Amino acid sequence: MDVLNRKPGSLSGGQLQRAAIALALAMEPSLLLLDEPLSHLDRPLAEELRGVLRRLHRDYGITIVHVTHDQDEALALATRIAIMRSGKIIAFGEAPTIYYRPPSPEAARFLGHNLVDAHLLGQGEGVIAIPPEAIELGSGEYEATIASVEVERGRYTMRLLVNNTVELRAYVHPLRAKRLRPGTKTRFNIDWSLTITYPAETK
Repeated sequence: MDVLNRKPGSLSGGQLQRAAIALALAMEPSLLLLDEPLSHLDRPLAEELRGVLRRLHRDYGITIVHVTHDQDEALALATRIAIMRSGKIIAFGEAPTIYYRPPSPEAARFLGHNLVDAHLLGQGEGVIAIPPEAIELGSGEYEATIASVEVERGRYTMRLLVNNTVELRAYVHPLRAKRLRPGTKTRFNIDWSLTITYPAETK
């Protein structure tokens, strides 16, 4: 390593993170506890370290408890996810199940789902959790006004205003988003297979 003869103060954030992981692994642990290990790193370096953590888990069978506030990071790395609020676990299970079938509106909100009263979408009673990727723009049953557009890697995040009361977040591929601008109207459908409905009293 090019860091062996350097003082800690001269190391970058990524080098410090990797050195800390290396020191922990030198003890040959069966359990590795990581508290926000990818925070304050630029995206390429964070993605590189994600790969390192995946290989450690796969090749050495180390159980890793990884604490993070980044939902995307958790979903990308975890085989099982626990969502905590006020010191209590409010959801626990395999990553895809937790994301697409969160056990409560509280867990769904934390994961970034849209929470909407069912009757506002003509779907009876209850509260519907709609992940942003379940909203398909371009045509469909519902009409909305585009309130804002945020550009992210590989997608646009759009906020849609329905009936001037309901705000929904939707992920849109850049090629589909070229003509969609704030203030314009659009139509959309919802892939109901990706949604989950909770009784109204659980909101």
